[in-house]
Amino acid sequence: MIKAYKKLQSCFSLKDEESIFYPNIDKLKQTLTQSEIDKTELVNENERVVEQNLFLLESLEAKTAEISYQKENYTHEVERQRELNNSMRKEKDVSAQSLKVVRKELESVKTEFAKTAQSSNKEIQLVRDELANYVQTAKKELTALEKTKNREIKQLESKLEQKSQVEQILRAELAELRAIKSSKLWKVSSKVEKLSNAVDKHAAKRKKLSQDMSLLYTSDLFDADWYLETYSDVQKDSIDPAEHYLLYGANEGRKPSPYFDGKWYLQANPDVASENANPLIHYIKFGREEKRPMSPVMITHKKK
Repeated sequence: MIKAYKKLQSCFSLKDEESIFYPNIDKLKQTLTQSEIDKTELVNENERVVEQNLFLLESLEAKTAEISYQKENYTHEVERQRELNNSMRKEKDVSAQSLKVVRKELESVKTEFAKTAQSSNKEIQLVRDELANYVQTAKKELTALEKTKNREIKQLESKLEQKSQVEQILRAELAELRAIKSSKLWKVSSKVEKLSNAVDKHAAKRKKLSQDMSLLYTSDLFDADWYLETYSDVQKDSIDPAEHYLLYGANEGRKPSPYFDGKWYLQANPDVASENANPLIHYIKFGREEKRPMSPVMITHKKK
């Protein structure tokens, strides 16, 4: 057998590894595993292809159903369009007849309008003449009002100048009073005044009254000239207007100026009324800083 094998081996030029008698087992295992992997991949690929085919079939069925639905809608739409065309034709015929009627009516209206236009032109001319007369009279009234307003403005300017002069005088007097208060003589006189106040009870009230009077004269909310012009009885009694307002006017509900309403101020601020304080003095000292309204006119002006 050995000799026969050697003879056979000499006949074939095969290597030992490639011979049938000496097979490579590892390679065989690798080929087997690879073939199994290929088989599984083929099976998976076949499943994917089947799924894709099923999806394509479903989409085709849906598309065919949609196309059939669209065809039905299209046929319905065509029928509806035909019906609309027929109705439009009928309406055109009716509208042509109605247009003829409307044209006849328009012609009759034009003739009536031409007649009324002539009469209305006369009426318009009369209205224009009336308007021209009204404008002329209004211009005359406006010029007269302007003249009166200019006079009032000049009077107010003169009053303001007088008030500014009075303010300057009062400020100078206040400066003198401060200088007097800082002097030794004033200290002595203050001691004497304290003694006299103890004797005379009315001196303190008189001092407070004079202080309040000076406070009123320095305020723009007290108009002495307006007070005397408005309340003629005060002018007849020949009493100082500030003194009269502090002693009697506020209690009687009189106004210190057209810009301040003391009666309304006390009604709007019951805490001030309970203190029995003068409304304008309270407003100058405290109400302005507390932003209290001084009259109903001021509230409406703020709302606007």
